[in-house]
Amino acid sequence: MASHREGSMYKELKRGMPTAAAFGGAILGLLSVAADLSDWGIGMRESGGPEMAAFGDLL
Repeated sequence: MASHREGSMYKELKRGMPTAAAFGGAILGLLSVAADLSDWGIGMRESGGPEMAAFGDLL
């Protein structure tokens, strides 16, 4: 049969889940850091004086 597997579905999922969870966690972490950095740069330009605006342009 084409869809028949020798092992159980549990074993198949157990093999792939740690990789998928680690990859998903890494992507979520990168998105979180990118959002924090972009928010930090916007906040620096809005709340600081002219010297902080010049620093914000570097970001």
